[in-house]
Amino acid sequence: MPQHDLRKRPITWKKGIALLLLVVFLLLLAGTAYATGDGTEAVGKLKDWIFNILTAVGAIVTGFGVLQLAMSFFSHDASQRSNAMLSIVGGIILIAVKPIVGLFV
Repeated sequence: MPQHDLRKRPITWKKGIALLLLVVFLLLLAGTAYATGDGTEAVGKLKDWIFNILTAVGAIVTGFGVLQLAMSFFSHDASQRSNAMLSIVGGIILIAVKPIVGLFV
């Protein structure tokens, strides 16, 4: 089988035109975008949305931890009990993440 040397391969005119068109399109897209309104409102909505999701996930993790704690009392399993307590504490921290972040900002 013949070996092809990629360094000696010439650029065809189709590839050259495609590269030229790509450069032209990129230069045309590099225009200035002007903001029409205040961006803080959108950032505030996004921040509230993220905090609501974290609160919901924290409630789910806390509920799972309480269920796991109840199961550990029935099975007398100490490692499951400690994992349940960690889940409950982690869920409570996730629920309270908005006030915690508010303390530092």
